[in-house]
Amino acid sequence: MVTLLEVFNDGDKYISLSNHSIKDVHFNISKQTDLQPRLNTLTKNLVIEGFINTDLANQDPTPTLDEYGDPVFDELGNPQFDLSEFDSVRKLVKWAIIPEYCECYRDVTIKLKDASGKMIKTKEYENMFVVAYNERFDDKHGNGIFTIHLRERENL
Repeated sequence: MVTLLEVFNDGDKYISLSNHSIKDVHFNISKQTDLQPRLNTLTKNLVIEGFINTDLANQDPTPTLDEYGDPVFDELGNPQFDLSEFDSVRKLVKWAIIPEYCECYRDVTIKLKDASGKMIKTKEYENMFVVAYNERFDDKHGNGIFTIHLRERENL
């Protein structure tokens, strides 16, 4: 299955990872029950494991193109660039260390597709925050693996 992870900040795409960077995605929902039915809460967790390809660090960004193949510009006239895989992994780290309470929440969309590109499942989460982020690197190849644990904020 081909996986696509998109993280949004105030409606704008902040992080975009494809199957080139994502190794595993684990969905987990835990339920805490109380004696009173109104106090039952669901905790939604995501654990995403992926690859850090350091060879992509020197890759030039590619400009965003519209449906006609023309470059897309923002409201200030600056060209927009597609998010590269390496930059998106770097943004995961930045998201993990945000100290401000109000800026740590992002909307996350996971899209699962089969090899032919047919959409199997789309799952959207609101107000996700980073619980833990880990990286490990291999001395032989220079590539690394990241693991990020996300949790959805409870609506009270």
